[in-house]
Amino acid sequence: MMAKRILIVEDDADAAGVVGAYLRRDGFDVAFAEDGKRGVEMHAQWKPDLVLLDVMLPKLSGTDVLSAIRRSSNMTLPRFHVHQTYAAFRLRSKSAGDR
Repeated sequence: MMAKRILIVEDDADAAGVVGAYLRRDGFDVAFAEDGKRGVEMHAQWKPDLVLLDVMLPKLSGTDVLSAIRRSSNMTLPRFHVHQTYAAFRLRSKSAGDR
């Protein structure tokens, strides 16, 4: 069985790396896009099962990325989740000693 694909669209490399490391550890295939424009391109090429999408991105906002994906997709859309708050929480809790 193929691993589920998760695309992380996040301009904060540290936050994306932390979330990506947890997802890879749990067996997911993870790809990264550092800006909104690249996120739209990666979605079209890679066809992820799930997109973790930041709202405030360079080149194209997260809401614009979501709109572009909805316009261009012929399939049932993957679920979308804005992960900025979760990543910031994980970074803070990790620095406070959580694992």
